[in-house]
Amino acid sequence: MKRALNSPFLLCFLLGIVSHSWLGEASAITITGSNGRAVEFAGLKDATPKGVTAQLQPEGDIIGIPWEKLDLSALEQEHPRIYAAYLSSQKGETVPLNLGTFAPEKPEEMAAGTTPPRDRFPGWEDVDVGGATFAIQLPPGKARAILFVGIGDQGESLKYLTGFEFGTGLFGSLQKNESLALMTYSINYRDPDIRKMPDSAFAENGLADDVLEAVSKIAQKAERPELIDLPFLVYGSERFGSAVAYSFVQAKPEIVLAAVCAKGAFYRADPTPESAAVPMLFLWGEYSNNYEIWGSEHPATSALQRAAEMESNWTGGREFRGDSSPNLETEYFGKKYLQNVLSTRLRESRAEEGDASGPASWIEPYEREKGYIGTYSDASYVKIEESGPISDEGKTFVPNLTIAKIWKAYCEGSLEVEPGDRL
Repeated sequence: MKRALNSPFLLCFLLGIVSHSWLGEASAITITGSNGRAVEFAGLKDATPKGVTAQLQPEGDIIGIPWEKLDLSALEQEHPRIYAAYLSSQKGETVPLNLGTFAPEKPEEMAAGTTPPRDRFPGWEDVDVGGATFAIQLPPGKARAILFVGIGDQGESLKYLTGFEFGTGLFGSLQKNESLALMTYSINYRDPDIRKMPDSAFAENGLADDVLEAVSKIAQKAERPELIDLPFLVYGSERFGSAVAYSFVQAKPEIVLAAVCAKGAFYRADPTPESAAVPMLFLWGEYSNNYEIWGSEHPATSALQRAAEMESNWTGGREFRGDSSPNLETEYFGKKYLQNVLSTRLRESRAEEGDASGPASWIEPYEREKGYIGTYSDASYVKIEESGPISDEGKTFVPNLTIAKIWKAYCEGSLEVEPGDRL
């Protein structure tokens, strides 16, 4: 019979009255209680919003143990996988643990769809959520942030990024230099009509929540609980990828350090004061007409104008004589932009209690007054002298002098990519 979380037997057990001398087996799972006592379990079944369900003895009853009866700090250090499940459970979901007596005897007995094969993308951890596959490539040490990347027109970003060892792929230098977890997806979208953009590309329709759920599940699977509390850098290019990137910022602005939207045109969600505060770079070609070909009413210029009155931290980058195709210069600028903003917004330690929590606790507000005003026509820039919106369509906000110099070179066609530095 399943026991309630507040059963008398459980309370006695947590007070250290129950003896567990019979549990001397290597399969026992030892967890530290809030009273400092180490307790052995025969098996752990699920992590629920209220607590963990467990067995004290191999043939015993399944009991519930409230989270407050466990030392969560010790749990994070001693059992990262269980702690990651705890974090997921606090979002209202029940996470299977299946440890000890609850472990399946054979791999094929695991519930269908719980976790994909670990070697599906070698070097990556992946999971299926909401009809999409998400994968993360982890750095050797602790990750500082999650670099969420979407590339391509059809939602198959995985094929551009997997197959590379850490630090060697399209985003290799940025991953390695900044110790980032690289995340991407395959949304399995196919439609011969390029004028149709599926709702699955837009984060406000549930994609953003799917991304966060995937992070939570991969954190548990890889025993890397720190992933759940990491802020995001976002990079999206082309029709589908840029739409995902833009809409993710609109849906979850509080957890985004910076974003880049390159050579896309489906920026349909209206900006908010919160999303306008996120530093975001839009890149397109001087001769780009993709928004006309794709039938979009929301190109980059439209998004920038809609956010202008909010004194946004958004930057427009118009490539000199550029077209609609991604290229090395565009990708290089995007990489440098993300790296630069990361250095100014990412706290080295979590904000003090009482400030923001979760991923937001690692993010510093952006100081707009340190920025510049750039003019597309001559690629010039001047320091911002006073606050106020930049409503002139021929001008744009540029976050700082380092980016202003790269912006100028991009807009006048003289940007030189460092040797061997590819996104």
